[in-house]
Amino acid sequence: MSSESHRKTFRIFLSSTKSLPGRDDIIKDISFSGMLPVCMEAFGHDRDKIAYIKKKIENSDVVVSVFADDPGVMVDDNNTFLMFEYKYAEECGIPVVVFVKRNRNSDQFPLRSQEFHNQEQFIKEIGRDGLYDNFVDSGELRKKINSYVENIENIVDEEAGLIICKTYKKLEKDYYLGKTTHQLNRETF
Repeated sequence: MSSESHRKTFRIFLSSTKSLPGRDDIIKDISFSGMLPVCMEAFGHDRDKIAYIKKKIENSDVVVSVFADDPGVMVDDNNTFLMFEYKYAEECGIPVVVFVKRNRNSDQFPLRSQEFHNQEQFIKEIGRDGLYDNFVDSGELRKKINSYVENIENIVDEEAGLIICKTYKKLEKDYYLGKTTHQLNRETF
């Protein structure tokens, strides 16, 4: 038996729109790291697939949510698919790490102004607790996700709720993190 420890293969649900710049590279990076990306390319993103998406989230070890310029489409009157996937993962107790593009620009998607507005409100809500990290461009996002994936075993705990990245303020309420509060290395990211 080898003295090397076997690295667990985590199932990482990537929640973003298909138009996210660098998305294909992020998916490849997750695969090349030995992890299993769970992505909408495998199941599409229409309203009839909600049950399937829920099942994929339930079977994932972690959800990586990326909010960039394209807000995506509405799944109901109040939520885009990205918002729905975040909320459902949180409801299931699946760890979530969130990346939000700085200076999001909805001008490219004028027909989705309501979706963009709803997401901005949602981001403000989760931002009150500092529960996301920012990125400027696809290169920075890719580096941050790669760093997260490289250190995933040190960060994800079966009983974790939300994950904290470097720029997150220290939370006073440990219920956001379950038992992982003192296990996280906040300097890693």
